[in-house]
Amino acid sequence: RTLYDSPAHGRQTGHRRQGMAGQHRRRLFGPATAAGEVQRILAALKRSRQARRELVIYRKDGSCFWLGLEIVQVMTPASERMHWVAVGRDSTQRKAAADSTPSGAPPMPR
Repeated sequence: RTLYDSPAHGRQTGHRRQGMAGQHRRRLFGPATAAGEVQRILAALKRSRQARRELVIYRKDGSCFWLGLEIVQVMTPASERMHWVAVGRDSTQRKAAADSTPSGAPPMPR
């Protein structure tokens, strides 16, 4: 569940910061979000590993974009996991440039 959202997340997705508090991130997934990528993220987190993937994420208005996502653990001084921090960057332009060459990348979201 989401504990905190940055103002940039709200600008990027159209979800108000308070609107995501306590919610699961799956609210941002839709038909073009690759379930396999989500499963790989969850598997890494279960093994207490960082995760780095690109996903199609949906805005509140239904439009979508590519998000480069990195999730890392925050540990207590006693080396216990306190929580996770996720940092995302819009990678739509980079994916569009990669789409112009046959790379096996998923198609651009519509």
